[in-house]
Amino acid sequence: MIVLFLGLMLANFVFLIATAVLGYVGLSSGIGSSHRLFGALAAMVCCGVHCVVFTYFVATGKWVGHAILVKGLEPKLAEPIGPLRRAAFAVLAGNLVAAAVEYRSIRDNGLVIDGILARINAPSN
Repeated sequence: MIVLFLGLMLANFVFLIATAVLGYVGLSSGIGSSHRLFGALAAMVCCGVHCVVFTYFVATGKWVGHAILVKGLEPKLAEPIGPLRRAAFAVLAGNLVAAAVEYRSIRDNGLVIDGILARINAPSN
């Protein structure tokens, strides 16, 4: 699983970096369609990575529970898995924090633009 995860994360970072580079280069060269394509691919790869990770934890958690039940093992053997799974799922909370920061930035940027537009549209003396 480690090799699979590292490969997927590498692909994720490659697409994210390519999207950013194409976005900056596209400002002057007009290759915006490539930027949008790589952005869409980056989003799909990112979602795919998270789906693989979540599926891994759900599947292995069920496997451990089944193994403990069938083989009559001590339930304490599964205790370390809970915090590991919660840590992986806490990434969702990190996305919420990022969304809040991005929202404030977009809102504040809009206020700056509104101020500039107000000066542009003000009657000239």
